[in-house]
Amino acid sequence: MAVQIKKVATMIVSLVLSACTLPGIQVEPSLSPIDQASTIVAGTLQAAGVTTAAAHTAAPPSATALPATPTTKPSLYINTNGAKCRSGPGPNFQEIAAYNSGTTVDLIARDTAGGYWLVKDPSTGSSCWVQVQDSSPGGSFELLPEITPQAVSASAPGRPSRGNWNYSCDNTSLTMLLGWNPPTGTVNGYRVYRFGTLLTDLPGTTTSYQETIPFTYGSAMNYAVEAYNDAGAGPQVAWDFNCP
Repeated sequence: MAVQIKKVATMIVSLVLSACTLPGIQVEPSLSPIDQASTIVAGTLQAAGVTTAAAHTAAPPSATALPATPTTKPSLYINTNGAKCRSGPGPNFQEIAAYNSGTTVDLIARDTAGGYWLVKDPSTGSSCWVQVQDSSPGGSFELLPEITPQAVSASAPGRPSRGNWNYSCDNTSLTMLLGWNPPTGTVNGYRVYRFGTLLTDLPGTTTSYQETIPFTYGSAMNYAVEAYNDAGAGPQVAWDFNCP
């Protein structure tokens, strides 16, 4: 049976290729000779009782989109009380804000080389810089741009001059009031020292400092104040005295 069908199929292909047609089998004239032969063969085999499987063309695999990498908003967690946010990535820039431990602010960029993060201050909407050691980044902070700050062209301020100051002491304590006059040049802030140890960092509009400390009667004391701006700190003005 298979041999006979094969012979019939061969004969049909030959007839189609020679532009002949067989009665009873309708073939679209627009088909190519090979396609016409396939149609006739399929019809003939079906008439002979032979089941034929429809040809299947494998569809190209569809491209599967990779799942997007989840991103979360970059943020900075403040872990140091009184962490300062300054107008530039350095301790001599103007203070824009100070944050308590536990505060979270939006991250904008980073200056890895300088050890600072650029954030958006929630109170003013201004951008300012927080030291790396005062904070911990969160979210997709790895995607943040790296910023190289521009060089500062300003000059450091001059030396403050002494203003009104006084002190009082007894056997157990000393109360000290320092006053000074602003120096020449732009001032972002003042730093106050006792025996070379930093006591406080004050805004540029402040020109006095007061404290009361335990004290040994008759001891020598030393205080100093310096002004600073974007370019750095200027020379110090000092107070040296004994009480009494």
